Amino acid sequence: MRKQAVSFFSVLVKPFAEIHSGERMKTCLMFLYFFLTISTLYILKPVRSSLFLSEFSAEKLRFINIGEGLFLILIVWLYALLAKRLTHKVLYPLVLGFLIVTMILFWYFIKRDLPYLSAGFYIWQSAFSAMVTTQFWILANDIFRPNEAKRLFGLIISGGSLGGILGGFLTSFFVRWFPTEDLLLVVALILLACIFLIGILWKEIIVERPGGMADVAHLPEIKEGNENNKKDVSGKHPFGAGSYIALVVGIVVLAKMSSTIVENQFGGMVQLVIRGKDAITSFYGSFYGWLNVLSFFLQIVVTGKLLKRFGVGISLWLLPLGLAGLSLVSFLVPVLSVSIFYKLYDAGMNYSIQQASKEILYLPIPAKLRRRVKPAIDMLGYRGAKTIAGLYMAVCAPLFGFSVEKFGLLVLLLMPLWFVITWAIHHRLRRYAEEGF
Repeated sequence: MRKQAVSFFSVLVKPFAEIHSGERMKTCLMFLYFFLTISTLYILKPVRSSLFLSEFSAEKLRFINIGEGLFLILIVWLYALLAKRLTHKVLYPLVLGFLIVTMILFWYFIKRDLPYLSAGFYIWQSAFSAMVTTQFWILANDIFRPNEAKRLFGLIISGGSLGGILGGFLTSFFVRWFPTEDLLLVVALILLACIFLIGILWKEIIVERPGGMADVAHLPEIKEGNENNKKDVSGKHPFGAGSYIALVVGIVVLAKMSSTIVENQFGGMVQLVIRGKDAITSFYGSFYGWLNVLSFFLQIVVTGKLLKRFGVGISLWLLPLGLAGLSLVSFLVPVLSVSIFYKLYDAGMNYSIQQASKEILYLPIPAKLRRRVKPAIDMLGYRGAKTIAGLYMAVCAPLFGFSVEKFGLLVLLLMPLWFVITWAIHHRLRRYAEEGF
């Protein structure tokens, strides 16, 4: 039965990816694992928003963002510490089992209407998201060789978009008959299925590579292409390590700050228009379902062609230019329909074109340096940007007298710096191409 399912999967995805015979089982399982993982995120996002907005004003979200970023940094550090002490075979199911317990505990106490618990759950959901996605990609990097990853990761990522579509629409459908908090039990069941999948994956790794994960984790370092022929970025490289990496950090932080502000503005508009916890959950579920439909389309149809035709330098301009225009429109016309389009544009671009462009920015950095700076930027810079955004909103909103539905202007204030950084990166990438680095 399992082999038949894998064969059917291979035939189904054949037009989109080249899967060799020895890769079919693990590709199918990882596709399904990522599908389920991302579906949990888009079940919990509507739940956290509806619970919070049912108890607090959207104006309070900025303070949650401050705590959220700090808590995420702590969680990432604790996860890294745990990963050093436990084998992967123990770590992965242990973390998922812990998350199942937390879902059940939150469900139990939310049912009892404990005050401020929705704020705690909002912060915890961000930690949940960081843990399950980080764990997935660590596992993926362990079981796929570099040449396999280049062929198969695009397919596996598309499974996440499909999971987001399922999670969003399932949430909207579920709350027609059951209360919002019962969705936490659905997430617990999905995580249980993920533990089962990891068990099968572990057996596949052992069968494929005697010695199992330990052998994979200690494979000799693979030298990439002409990596040794590249000049050291700290020497005569046209970038200079510090300045180029600082520009990449700037792009990552500004994009995440803007997304956090857009999320706050969107939550304020939702709270003004839609009443009732379950109604808010249903709205957010449908919204995230359609958002993932849009992201899937952009990933499959638009991103590759756009990058191939115009390059990453031009593609990096699309998000800030679009947000600049939409920020002004959302300020002048503060209605829910405009906020929906504003949020769709921001999230849709961040999950597709901007995401791919950002990953390409790391390629000019020599491999040894890249392996050190990328995790720090992705974990600390990206997560810490939420705290920076929360502080920015907490200071600037009262200073300028902006209500939450007018937060578009706070995004607009970031644009001059964003434009300067994007121009600088565009210019350096062009020099990189011209000088043959």
